[in-house]
Amino acid sequence: MSVVLACDVGGTSVRAALVDAAGESVARCALPAPALREEGGASETPAVRWWELFVEAASRLAASAPADFARVAALSICGVTRTQGLV
Repeated sequence: MSVVLACDVGGTSVRAALVDAAGESVARCALPAPALREEGGASETPAVRWWELFVEAASRLAASAPADFARVAALSICGVTRTQGLV
C-alpha cells in the first residue's frame, strides 16, 4: 500500500507525516521554524530555510520508518500563513 508524504509549512514549525490510504499517520515529525523578526514587527522565514527543514523532516521520517518511507507515492505540501510562496 502506498503512502503520501504530507508537509505543513507554517510560520513557527514545519510538520511532516507519512499518511496511508486510510488517512492514518504512520510516522510524524515536527521541527521548529523560527521566523526572523524585522523592524516594525514583521517576520519572515527565508524560503531556503523551509526547504532545509522539509529535507530534515523527510530524512527523519525515512530513518524512523524506512519501510513506510519507501512506499511514498505522492507529496502534499500546504501552508496557512497569510503570504507565502514556494519556489
